[in-house]
Amino acid sequence: LACARRLLATLQSTPIERVWRTVLEGALLEARSGRVDTARKVLKYLMRHVPWYGPIYHEALRLEERVEDPIACLRVVEKGLQEIPRYGPLWFGHFRASERLDLDEWLFAFRRHAARAKQAKQAKQAKQA
Repeated sequence: LACARRLLATLQSTPIERVWRTVLEGALLEARSGRVDTARKVLKYLMRHVPWYGPIYHEALRLEERVEDPIACLRVVEKGLQEIPRYGPLWFGHFRASERLDLDEWLFAFRRHAARAKQAKQAKQAKQA
């Protein structure tokens, strides 16, 4: 891991147009090693400087899916679809993130209603006793 980071550090002075694929691999390496914040920063940098390459957005989306942040997933997908509206994997990512947000909202409402029902049942039992 340290060797890979040293190799990537030597590319800092090289124009991004020539080394962006290697930098993308570096971001994926950081994500696999658990350094999510570093991977996010590198992917954001790549999205800014290589906006026409859809797999960068897709990898950023996959990272956010792994860390279970559906709102961040939607942000990445929306940026990507603004740049590349015909890139299919981003549309599927949009569907997954939207479904996840709907499910989270439904579970939150269900748990809230279940807690209220439990409190009402306990209050009723307390009145009867």
